[in-house]
Formats: sequence, structure tokens, C-alpha cells
Amino acid sequence: SPNPAKNQVSVSGLSAGAANYIELTELSGRSILKKKVTGSNETINISAYSSGIYILRYFDGNKIQQQKVVKE
Repeated sequence: SPNPAKNQVSVSGLSAGAANYIELTELSGRSILKKKVTGSNETINISAYSSGIYILRYFDGNKIQQQKVVKE
């Protein structure tokens, strides 16, 4: 949240682990940010990215969850 967002996105309900990370990609699939999960909540600064639609993926070692993020 929030979605749409201007400067940052907060992601909650995560689990920290050696193989756990979040990744932000363009719709084309190109990875533009990858961050190791260190707690149950993570904040991603998206202020430097262009307005548009991105995909935020959470990898927890066993499964992948994804959410569309709209950058204003």
C-alpha cells in the first residue's frame, strides 16, 4: 500500500529468510529492484521510477506471490 503510489510502497505480511526477497519488475519482465526481506514489513522507494504499472513479487523460498503496483 498505497496503490497507486507516488514515492514509496509498503509491503506487509512477509517472512524473513535466507532465500526470501521482493522484486520489482517492469511489465516487460525486466527486474529493476531486488531486495532481501529482513522483517515482516518492507518499504520500497519508487520515487525514481517513471509513472506506470509495475509488478511486485515476493519470493519466500517455496512460492511466489505477486501484485500489480501503479506508480503515479
